Amino acid sequence: MSSSPPSCAQDLPRPRDPITAVLVVVPAHDEEDRIGACLDSVRRAVDELARVDADLAISVVVVLDRCTDDTSAVVGVRHDVTAVAIGSGCVGAARRAGIRHGTADLDHDPAGVLVVNTDADCTVPARWLVEHLALASACDLVLGEVEPDAGEMSPASLALWRARHPLDRGGLHGANLSVRLDAYDRVGGFAEVADQEDVLLVRALRAGGASVVGGTRVTTSGRRLGRVPSGFATYLAGLDDELGATPDEVGSQA
Repeated sequence: MSSSPPSCAQDLPRPRDPITAVLVVVPAHDEEDRIGACLDSVRRAVDELARVDADLAISVVVVLDRCTDDTSAVVGVRHDVTAVAIGSGCVGAARRAGIRHGTADLDHDPAGVLVVNTDADCTVPARWLVEHLALASACDLVLGEVEPDAGEMSPASLALWRARHPLDRGGLHGANLSVRLDAYDRVGGFAEVADQEDVLLVRALRAGGASVVGGTRVTTSGRRLGRVPSGFATYLAGLDDELGATPDEVGSQA
């Protein structure tokens, strides 16, 4: 994720082709305790989108990236997702692999395919996909927001987070980002990097003239021990350091 997201800018977007297919991609590395809740929430969002537009092709791909716990077992019993295993240990490569796998046999014009990204430690609201679809109807890229789980934050840390990240400012997070497949392909997709893959993608899309809108919000883990070197967990740990918070004050950080 970016610690300094750009504004959700926005020249008037040009009309775009109708969206005919939606692909949700969820990278996961050792997320046995969280992936179930994530996929339950995605399932609700898929069901809500299908009620709104029954003609859409909707699929969900989970990328099991070098998992050493029971994440694969949790995912394996679900019949509403496709799992693909890789061994990169790199979130950029995982997102890229999920999109490649999910679109390989998709018989749709790339301009009408919306790729929606989240993370295995997130839960999404029921209308998450409906909102992404509506926002993407006239643009190439939708930048969503995240908010840490209040149950894993001290009141002081959560207040500091909210003060620095007002919900109307916009965000740039791989955990809540959608992009038209044709625009994604034009810039070469997600870079195979350990972090900042979302920032690099958005930078390339903006440089190429992609139209962008902001909106939607997901809840993400408030843990302080993260999966990438300088990601969201590291940022939250920094808030605790600023406030001098103790482990007892911030609660579970698993």
